[in-house]
Amino acid sequence: MRELAEIFVAHTREDGYAFDWDPACVHALDHYCAAFAAGRAPADVTHSVITGAGAYLGELLVRTRGWRWRYDSGRRAAIVESPDGRRAGCPYDQVAERVRQGDPHDLAAFYASTAGLPAGTAGPNRGRDAGE
Repeated sequence: MRELAEIFVAHTREDGYAFDWDPACVHALDHYCAAFAAGRAPADVTHSVITGAGAYLGELLVRTRGWRWRYDSGRRAAIVESPDGRRAGCPYDQVAERVRQGDPHDLAAFYASTAGLPAGTAGPNRGRDAGE
């Protein structure tokens, strides 16, 4: 996932964006997703952007919050999990909802919530692998 996030950073840099691993970049990511959504790209391009931006959002949590990547077999997706293993989130779902549904799915709010949730709290797009 780290490599995919790095590719997203490099490709968006070619388009004039300056994403790095500063938590403040989550606001730029939110604006990037909004601008992308306004362009009404074809489905395959939208899928690629959601995948790359989701990897970036997840890797931002890994690098700045100490979360870790994990595969959730129930979702068939990579998710990020808190250091205590009691909270998880799917950054791809967060980005997809932001792109497809707009402002109610603010990525900065999602990022901020990862620091303030009480341990064990379930929330939107959080889940545990049923096999664990």
